[in-house]
Amino acid sequence: MQIDVKERDGVAILHPDSARIGASDAEAVGSTIREMFDDGRLAIAVDLRSVEFMDLSCLRTLVTEYKYLNRYHGLVCLFNVAPALHDFLQHTVLDAVIDVCEDEEEALAAFESVPKRRHLPRGILYAFDAIHAWVHRLSSASSESRSGGTRRIHPDRRLVTERRDAAVSSNDYPAAAA
Repeated sequence: MQIDVKERDGVAILHPDSARIGASDAEAVGSTIREMFDDGRLAIAVDLRSVEFMDLSCLRTLVTEYKYLNRYHGLVCLFNVAPALHDFLQHTVLDAVIDVCEDEEEALAAFESVPKRRHLPRGILYAFDAIHAWVHRLSSASSESRSGGTRRIHPDRRLVTERRDAAVSSNDYPAAAA
């Protein structure tokens, strides 16, 4: 499958030329979107004018790439969607996740609030993510020390807090004088 890429008003517009996008083509769509992101583009529109059928793996790839770009305040938008595919997106509520527009002009208008390019190199963004994860681990470790125990996941997938101090039984207290 061939994917043509053009840029208009700072938005990368992808044009897949296949009428059917299957599992093998989903990887090509995902890698093209990642390449656009790696080049610094945060606004990516996908023109589905020639696409009549889209496999579930391609929809999963689009949602994954949307979530990835959304972390960096980017956006993926679909436009010129076939009626059957548009109905499918509505029934699965994926149109609430990924923006679906009628035509290219509406798609370009959807990108007005999105920065067209990122200003930080990808390595710095990954470093920010690593620092955020490290701070999150530190804050969760300090909450464990405040709770007086350690936390672990039970085999039944329940969060269990093990207390360091021993449980006090009723035999440890003297009987009340009568």
